[in-house]
Amino acid sequence: MALLATTGCSTHSIFLLKDKTTFTPIGDQKYPAHTNRVFISHEPLPATMKAQVLGQVDAGTVMYNAFHIVYCRMAQKARDVGADAIFDANVWYQPCGWANATPHGKGTAIKLMDGETPDFSSMKGDWF
Repeated sequence: MALLATTGCSTHSIFLLKDKTTFTPIGDQKYPAHTNRVFISHEPLPATMKAQVLGQVDAGTVMYNAFHIVYCRMAQKARDVGADAIFDANVWYQPCGWANATPHGKGTAIKLMDGETPDFSSMKGDWF
């Protein structure tokens, strides 16, 4: 019973009972929320980009959905914590909740440093 109680809390648990999106911060720096679009890429953060890593965004759903639903939820969580982009994004399907193939995802949320205007058009990814 204790195992069920603790694994049900994880965003990627097969015992997840409702959609869940979490943010695990790295450090204690806080930024205000915004309403701008967020760039999400499978690629790693470019070494030349001046950015601060804010933390890990995780999302899990309990019903059949398209993977872009997870990206939308990850982007909203990134906006909530002031992030401008998510790199190293990964989405997969796994059994969870009420279905045998539900989308789950994770990625690293970053904040662009003042004055940094990267050319996202040269990177693989999408705006959400």
